[in-house]
Amino acid sequence: MNKLWWFTIVCILSLAASAPVWAVEEDAAENVAEEVAAPTTIEELKSAITKVLDDRDVPAVGIALVDENGSVWIDAIGKANLAEDTDVDTDSMFRIGSTSKMFVGCQSSSLLKRAICLWTTS
Repeated sequence: MNKLWWFTIVCILSLAASAPVWAVEEDAAENVAEEVAAPTTIEELKSAITKVLDDRDVPAVGIALVDENGSVWIDAIGKANLAEDTDVDTDSMFRIGSTSKMFVGCQSSSLLKRAICLWTTS
């Protein structure tokens, strides 16, 4: 998978997480540092995402994996309602909280990388 796919996945998972990933205790962070092979298929990716959701106690995530030609994979994993054991689907609504800063940062990074906007631009 190319870097754009991974970047997209990371952004989506960060939206779904109820607690920041960086809030892991130091001891736990050291144990997580083991090398993990990158998924090479959609099924492997789905399994890896499911493991992250389970490890972080995140009930659900909506995923849209896209490339320059459009949608590659659209799915939802987890439970929309834990009490009623209702599965999440691609039409489920998610609260995204205060994530606009992340989108602005990602877009700004893209503009800087392509030299469309420079730190010195006024």
